[in-house]
Amino acid sequence: MAGLSQPSNPCGDKVLRNLILLLFALSLWQGPATAQTRPGDRAVFTEVADVRRVSVDVVVTDPAGAPVRGLERDDFELRIRGEVVPLSNFSEVAVGATDEEASVDRATLLVLIDQRTGDAALRRSLLSDVRSLLTPLLDQTRGISVATLSQRLEMLQPLTRDEVLLEAAFDEATQPRPLSPGEMGPLLRQIELARPLSPDDEVANGLAIRQASTLLAQIRAQAREDRLRTTRATLELSRLVRALAAQPTRTCVLLLSGGLESTPTELAFRLWWAKFGDAGPSFGVQSIEAEMARIDGLGSVAPVIADATNGRVIFYTLGLGSTRHSTGSAQFATSGFLDAQLQTLEDPLAVLDRLARETGGLSALRPRRTGQLLDSLLRDLTHYYALAFDPAQVSAPNGRLRVRVNRSGVEVRAARRFAARETDDALEDRLMAALFLGQVDNRHRVRAAVGKRTRSGKNRYLVELVLRVPVAEVVLLPDAEFHRGSLEISVAARSAGGGSSTPFLGQMPVEIPNSEVLQWLPREIGSTLQLEISDERQNIGVAVRDTVGRTISTLQLAFDPQERR
Repeated sequence: MAGLSQPSNPCGDKVLRNLILLLFALSLWQGPATAQTRPGDRAVFTEVADVRRVSVDVVVTDPAGAPVRGLERDDFELRIRGEVVPLSNFSEVAVGATDEEASVDRATLLVLIDQRTGDAALRRSLLSDVRSLLTPLLDQTRGISVATLSQRLEMLQPLTRDEVLLEAAFDEATQPRPLSPGEMGPLLRQIELARPLSPDDEVANGLAIRQASTLLAQIRAQAREDRLRTTRATLELSRLVRALAAQPTRTCVLLLSGGLESTPTELAFRLWWAKFGDAGPSFGVQSIEAEMARIDGLGSVAPVIADATNGRVIFYTLGLGSTRHSTGSAQFATSGFLDAQLQTLEDPLAVLDRLARETGGLSALRPRRTGQLLDSLLRDLTHYYALAFDPAQVSAPNGRLRVRVNRSGVEVRAARRFAARETDDALEDRLMAALFLGQVDNRHRVRAAVGKRTRSGKNRYLVELVLRVPVAEVVLLPDAEFHRGSLEISVAARSAGGGSSTPFLGQMPVEIPNSEVLQWLPREIGSTLQLEISDERQNIGVAVRDTVGRTISTLQLAFDPQERR
């Protein structure tokens, strides 16, 4: 439940009636918290369109990969859906230059290690290459952070310039991890050894059909688990990108992965289809395409790309070896039958190349290209061109973005998509920055506190979250009878284990009679949320936007429900 609480200095029912109730539902994925509502509460949701200048960072290199310097505004042409868009701002950024604007626009670097797929030895080797460049990387950036991605995303080291802390984070990232619960080796072995259908042997056919039915049920169950794990991981990655997009400068993400959209159950089903596809309709499988539609699309990175291109987040991807031949069992020796099915699978590393190209970065999917990519990353950090345009000048709200340079023999890299952003996008970005990166800015002096808590079930607590905002910090516009303002509030939580909630947006209009404004200026308006949370430690993030003043406050509240007060 959420609604306006009694102000710190009550002044009667008349004012309270004029303060509109706020309710927003807080629905948590992977369960740090869920909202509790009361009958009679009503939700107020809004979608407020807003525009802002859009920045596009462009890297221009010669055939040798060296930065091309000295280009002017007229050398660039930016198109969205083929339409030429006028540039509102243009600058050449050279890190280390004496120009004040260039010196403050250093990027931040995030080293992100995907621990779900790929070769562990290669992961350690590539991280060793990155560690050898720590000093020059720190020289060209504001700082470096380190995170790992499994079923959840864990920030091992927030942004820092301390090499000792970064070395410790890399050591932690290379520690052996338990095998994924989705080990496929035994299931693949059962399918490979299963008796195929024989049109001349009814007894054998009956046994084969029963076995095929059992195997299909196991494959589908495994697909559901894979879908859940991959969706969780990709969702966490998308939220991290939203956090990075809230930073004032660009972010380069160095991602080490074996493939973000790998589907282990695809191979199992293709093996099953090769043996039992002729009897597919009897199992409810009309075609291989129909069944693959149930398995495909596990954790699409399309939202990650969209958020990255809109937020100056650029991916540089290093492949950890194709997972095409990874079955999760070191003792499972592949046969010619299995190898034939392996050739039908799409290389799971392909999505890493797409992620890099669409965001304006580079990919190295084979170890021999690692050094080239790291050298290019260093050069990209030192020199680029910053273009900007007014989205109001664009007739289409989204579409393909292209940057061309009036110079022959050069390579141009920039984000390849544009999508107009709305007010709640910025609010959610800042909320994610508070939760994932610990970046808070409480300019409205919002106060948050956890009140009464009670057990609501096994490993669950019911707690009250109290929010208060000083009226003096809210921009109010006068009209004939009232001073009016409006606040948008977004809340999410992130547990100690790494799972984060889905943020929701609520709007709280404020109306104060003109005759009572001076009485209310020293006071607060507030909201009390009743949240059901798990019993693990977690951070609760709050973002408050003054829609009239166009300013946002963020804060973070650490809470351990098992801690004695």
